[in-house]
Amino acid sequence: MPLPSWPPGPTLHRHFRDHGPKFPYASVREYANSSIETVTIGISFTYTDDTTRRQRIGYYHRASNRFTAVTGDGRRILTHYPPDRGERYVEELTDSTYR
Repeated sequence: MPLPSWPPGPTLHRHFRDHGPKFPYASVREYANSSIETVTIGISFTYTDDTTRRQRIGYYHRASNRFTAVTGDGRRILTHYPPDRGERYVEELTDSTYR
C-alpha cells in the first residue's frame, strides 16, 4: 500500500500552525515529513474517531511521542501531533487496538 498523503488545500498548513510549535520543526515540510516518518516507523493500530464515529488508522512512535492519524482506507493524513499523555493517549482512544 502506498504511503498516505496530506489532502490538497490548506489542511497541512492549518495543522502545522496548530501543532507545529509542539515539535522542533521550523517548516511545513519538516512537519509533513515527520508525519510520513511516523507512519513508516510507528506502531499501527485502529480506533474510532469520537467526532465522526469513523474508523481511523493511527500510528504512534513511542520514542519520539509522535502520533499520526489517517483515514480508514489509509490514503489521507488527518493530523499529526505529540499527544500530551503519550502512549496512554493512544491506548485510551475509543476502540483502540494499540498494544
